Formats: sequence, C-alpha cells, structure tokens
Amino acid sequence: MKKLNVILATIVLLANNGPSFAEGTWNYYTDCNSIGVIAAHGDYVWCATTSGVVRWNRHDKTHIHEVYASPDRCCWYQANNMVALAVDDEGTAWFGNAYHHNYQNWLFSFDGSVWETYTMENSGLPGGAGKLNFDRNGMLWISTANGTASYDGTTWKNYTEDGEGNKLIYVLGIDRLNVKWFRTEAGVSCLDGITWTSFTLEDGVPDRVFYSMSVGEDNVKWFSLDSWALVSFDGETWTVHDGLEWVASSVAVDADNIVWCGGTGGLARYDGNNFTYYTTENSGIPDNVIRAIAIDDDGVLWISNGELEGPGRDRGRGLTRFDGETWEVWRAGGPEYKMVYSVAVEHNNVKWFGVSSRGLTSFDGEVWKTYILPDTTTIATGAVLQINPTIYSIAEDRENVLWLTYNKSYKERNDDGQRSWYNHGVMSFDGTTFTDYPAETTGAPDWYTSRIAVDYDNVKWFDRTSFDGTTWTTYTDDGSGHTLEREVAVDLNNVKWFGATGGVASFDGSVWEYYAVTDIGRLQQIAVDDNNVKWFLSNKILVSFDGSTFEQYDFPETKTFLADDIVVDSHGVKWFISHETSLNGAGLTSFDGYEWTYHRDDFWLVYSSDRLAVDHDDVIWVASYMGGIASYDPGPYKGNQTLVGETVELPSPLSIRNNYPNPFNPSTTIEFSLPKKGFVSLIIYNISGQKVRELVSENLPAGLHHVVWDGTDENGHAASSGIYISQLRMGKKAVAGKMLLIK
Repeated sequence: MKKLNVILATIVLLANNGPSFAEGTWNYYTDCNSIGVIAAHGDYVWCATTSGVVRWNRHDKTHIHEVYASPDRCCWYQANNMVALAVDDEGTAWFGNAYHHNYQNWLFSFDGSVWETYTMENSGLPGGAGKLNFDRNGMLWISTANGTASYDGTTWKNYTEDGEGNKLIYVLGIDRLNVKWFRTEAGVSCLDGITWTSFTLEDGVPDRVFYSMSVGEDNVKWFSLDSWALVSFDGETWTVHDGLEWVASSVAVDADNIVWCGGTGGLARYDGNNFTYYTTENSGIPDNVIRAIAIDDDGVLWISNGELEGPGRDRGRGLTRFDGETWEVWRAGGPEYKMVYSVAVEHNNVKWFGVSSRGLTSFDGEVWKTYILPDTTTIATGAVLQINPTIYSIAEDRENVLWLTYNKSYKERNDDGQRSWYNHGVMSFDGTTFTDYPAETTGAPDWYTSRIAVDYDNVKWFDRTSFDGTTWTTYTDDGSGHTLEREVAVDLNNVKWFGATGGVASFDGSVWEYYAVTDIGRLQQIAVDDNNVKWFLSNKILVSFDGSTFEQYDFPETKTFLADDIVVDSHGVKWFISHETSLNGAGLTSFDGYEWTYHRDDFWLVYSSDRLAVDHDDVIWVASYMGGIASYDPGPYKGNQTLVGETVELPSPLSIRNNYPNPFNPSTTIEFSLPKKGFVSLIIYNISGQKVRELVSENLPAGLHHVVWDGTDENGHAASSGIYISQLRMGKKAVAGKMLLIK
C-alpha cells in the first residue's frame, strides 16, 4: 500500500491527549402518534403527544417534529408527556405536561425555535399545567391541581374558588364575549372579568361530569359529558341533547354551527336535530376511538385517533384530516411503540430494532417498517398470547440473515384460577420468512439473551449457546470449572470470548483458555476493536486485553458512571451508556484510550440498561426500553492533535483503482482502497444501470483490497461483451470505475 506522509509546518498545534469531536447531534425517534390534544393556528396544526411535540404544515403534509426535555433535567416521561396545548396570537405554542400535584409541575412555551420553561420555583405557576386556554386579550388561563392561574406575560394570578365559594376544578373554555367558563364542585361557573356567575342543578345544569367545551359563531356553548349526550347553553337555557351512541370526550363547533364530537365510537356530526356517524366501517377514519378534534381556518377537521385508556393508551394512529369528503391519515416518523429493547445494524446500514408489542422494526434512514413476529408456539387450550414477542437481541449473520432472541408472555385462565408463563426462543428472518426455534422443542437458550455474536464460520453464539445451523451446543463452563457468564464476542482471529468466574475465558473452537482478572466484578459486555484488542466492561472497571497484557481503566470519578453496554466505532473510540449522577441526567460517554468525554442527552431518553449499536457512518444508535430510539452523530473525528514537525500518516481516500487487465476476457482484478474500517459494497452494473453482480458486501479493514470478477452475473451466467461499471460504496460515499469485457 502506498502511504501518504504529510509534515505539518504552517500552524503550531499543542499536543492533546484527548479525542476532539465537532459538536455532536442527537436525533430522537419516538412514537409521536399518540396525540392527546390538537390546536390549529395559521399554517400549522400542533399536536401534543405522550412522546413530545409534532408541528404539521397543514397545507403540504410536511412536519417539524420537535422533542424537548427541561433544562432542569426532569424525567423524560414528565417533560415530554404533553397533555395540554394552546397557541397564542403570535403563533407561539404553550404546553402543559402534568395535571396531578405529585408530578413535576411545568409549563412550556415554544415559538418554533426557542423553548421557555415555567415551574413553581421560577414563576407563579401554582401546579402542573393541565388544560390551557387563551382569552381574547391574550391572557393565558391554566388549569392546575392547585386551582386556576392566569398569566398575561408578566403577572400571575391564582383562582381557587368562584364567587359562591365553590372550588374550581378546571377551565372548560372561553366564549366569544371573552367570558371564562369553569367546571366547579357544584356545577359550572363563568367569569366575565369582574363578576362570577354560578350554575347548578337548580339552573338546569345536568348532574354529570363536563369534559370539554366549544363555542359556535352564535356564542352558544357546547359541552361534552361523561354520558351519551351533549349539553348546550345559549345564555338562558341549558339543553341536554340525548341520542349519542357513546360517550363524547371531545367537541368542536365549525363556522356553520355544526357540532362535531368524538369518543369511543367514532366521529359524530350534529346539526341540532340529528346525529350522523363516521366509523371505520363507513368512512376512512382509521380508529373509532377519538381523543381530540380541532377545526382550522378552512373548516377542515383534524382528529387524533387511538386508545383512551388501558395498556394500549400510548398507542395512537396519528392525525386524521377530514375536509368533508376525503379522509387522510398523517403519521409522524418513528417506531410504532416507544419501548425498544435491542438494536443492530445490517450490511446495507439499515437499522433493526426489537420493539415491545410490535415485533421487529427497521429504519433505512427514511422509511420505518414493522414486521409482526408469528406465534408458532403450541399452547394449551384456554391459554392466550398476552403480548407479542419481546425481542432482546438482534444480529445479522454472514449470509445476511437476521437472528433474534425473544420471549412470549402467556396467560391461562381456567376453573383453578390463572397462571402466567414465558416462552423463550430464537427466530431467524431472511427478509421474507421467519423461522422459529422455541426453547422448549429445540436446543435454543431458554433464558434472556443480551447479545448475539456471529463467528467467521457463520456459527451463531447466543451468549454461551452456539448454533451451526444444525446443532445447538451449550457451554456452562470453560472445562476447568469456571462458570461462563452470559456475554460473548468474537475477535478478529475467530476466537470467542466470554465472561467467566473471576475473569474471562476464550475458546478457539477446540481449546479453552482462562484469565483471572483482579477486581473485574460482574462482566456486562465485551467488544473487540480493529486492533483485535478485547474490551471488557464490568460494573466496576473497564479492562482491555491486547493478547498479552490486561490493562485497567477506572471510570471517571466526576459526573458520570458507566452502564450496561459498549460499542467501538471505526476510529477505535469506545462508547458507553452513562448517567450524570449529580444532575440525574443521561447520555453517552466516549473513551479513545486517553480521555473520557461526556455527550449529554438533552431529551433524557437514554437509560442504564439500554442497548447500543454503531452504524457504517459512525453514528451511535440507542435502543431505549423507556422512551424509543435515539441516535448520536459525533461529527467529524479529529483525533489527537500533534506538534510541528511530527509525521502523520494519513489514510488513502475511498477509491477504485484501474482493474487489470482492461479490456478483459474472461476475468479481471479490481483493486480498491478504504480510508477506514467499515461496511463496504462493490457492485457491478451494466451500461444501462442494471445490477449484474455483487462482489463484496461485508466489513473490511482500512487499506488496499482486491477482488476478482469472473465475468458472470448473480446466476452464474456469462455476461455479454460491453462496458461495465464497478461501484464501490462505503457509508454515504461512493466511487466508480469503468471496464470493458471483450469476447
């Protein structure tokens, strides 16, 4: 290999023993389709979800997906579980994240670029922000567990009772005369700015719980209730409109004074006399459960669909648009559920995730796809599959087949009561077909498997159990009595490494070796870098082994401690999940062998038992069992800076060299150069751009490589005479060469 040496002679640089990254970028991929509240304002429809905020451009179906965690480092769930939403005249959206007094009490504002946070400590906010409403003077009214607050941008005022001494529960809405309406312990009250007016059973207010309110052009107030009816108030008379076929949780009135309401049975249109229903059976609405409705300036209905309560309450169908004729479902990106247990990167840089109750999910950088795992397990009569399989680990073998470990939860109900159990096993997926290896009928492991490793013989290792395609073999110890732990990695010499009692063990397929390691503690994960150095992450220390010497690295004593997973990028930098013990935060920590660097997760999505993977572009992916998926792009790697006069060997760029011979018949050798280790594909195309043959599709080290093309296609048929293009791709970069086949 030709080497390029460069002498730095123009800029004096100081020696630096640590890694240097450009400011990294976090991206978050969570299920933001479980929408609780909608607000239409100007060109945008805002959605408050259980996983953050989505802002859609209502004209062209583009969206901006924003996620946020408080600068005060709140819990992820509390910061991003937005339950209330209102937009002011300037287009700034306001969000409330909690109503219960036991939660952290925050109110957020977002103008499209800047977030502001209001807490009980830094403002007059009396409690968690629930329902939000703006009056016609721009005053914000906020329902909290400790009363109702108003805020004009400067002054906070708290209201706990109406003029009759009845406790205020929450703000229902504000009418066209700027009168504020409240639900109280006694019924309904309103405030015109000076005078309180109370309405009770004696005034005709029904003895039912009021959910929401909307106001028509005629200033008639419409309320949804906890019963199969609507209530209206025209300023004099309270009228109950019976006839709904279900409980309405939301109500909205359009410019023609048509009332629209949603609940557990679909969407209803009410013209004052008759109800018309829209369900999944007679319309394009994707779900009969409706949480919220908003109407924009063009009279278009925006509807959130999904379960209101129960185990699936976080699962939403997205946003439904209905213009009176056409139904259209808009969904934000991200996996279909936010509990993610495993992650792996396949040969073409597609990311794969094991998503709770949703099976297997893939992401190619643009499109999310979900594959529901089949249930092929034979179960007793009366037993029901309680949830879809949970995938604990994923890996791709050398034939591009995915391998998964899973468990399935079952419950059986009979005259003797109820019992629950789990079935463990392994599945393979070739892109089309799932093949199941249940533990109870095969030799697949019947325990939780945190990591799968594939060796150079294409043998799959599920912790301490191997599978060669025919035989399952489980190793309980290293042959000398040292119990093997449930961690495995394969090094560059095809040696398998395991945690073992008091140290580590290696197995080359025939011979076991054991190495005692002082104070190693409980081994959590193993990784191998490009120099074949093994890295052992335990709950106490980090240990490396270069084949002759073990070296111990203590974790940082300040700010962070390291958790359950470790991956190594193409620069040899080690990445760990970590926590900020002093600030109750989370993120990633990198270690290049000299310096530890902390990369804070501002969304607070990363948790201690999450899983990591590094893709072909050196982006770190996090599978979070508490919050979804995150990725972290550290930016261009600068490495260690050097002193003037020091010789630096720079890697050759990605390139295809001239093939030889050229022209050729029947075969030719193609040389190519890689600047770093990574996944590489080399594909032959004909002059029309049709794929002829894939010659390379694997991870390769940096340097010069060569491969022979024998002039045949994927089926072994001889290619015809003509010009052919060889395309070399690594990550986002691609180069090409031209060659001529003559017969």
